Amino acid sequence: DVLMTDVPAVVSEMLAPNLAANADGGAAGGGAPWARVGDGSAAAAPLDWNRAVDDPAQLAASHGADPRDAEVVLAAECVWLKDLVAPFVETVVALLRGPKRPSCVLSFRERANDGATGAFAAGAAVMAEFAARGCDVREHGPIGTAHRATLYEITLSRGGEN
Repeated sequence: DVLMTDVPAVVSEMLAPNLAANADGGAAGGGAPWARVGDGSAAAAPLDWNRAVDDPAQLAASHGADPRDAEVVLAAECVWLKDLVAPFVETVVALLRGPKRPSCVLSFRERANDGATGAFAAGAAVMAEFAARGCDVREHGPIGTAHRATLYEITLSRGGEN
């Protein structure tokens, strides 16, 4: 079962229509917004990094697809601007503190050296922010060929479990 999240506009304009087009028809056992896809189910729900994960309005917008129930958090191409680092890390740490204590698998493509702008976050700075928030970060090496990215596994450290 997969819960896909993004900002509300991306969910309504891209994720939800693509999910509906690929669903096997009918709702899955979890009810709205879950749809049967293959041998599992999928849902698309907004997740605003600038609001607390447990914010009642945010949970209401997810229609019962609570991201705090995650067993694994997968994040790809999510954070590259410096202004996104703090809210992204805050959101991921809140999910890691969920009842199932998931890990986060994050792919990160370094953009900080891609041009003259200083707006891009360096991977080291993103990982340092996770470490400062009580997380252990393990690098699993580069992936891909055209746009080289690095794969990380992020978990709460024993001190970050509180």
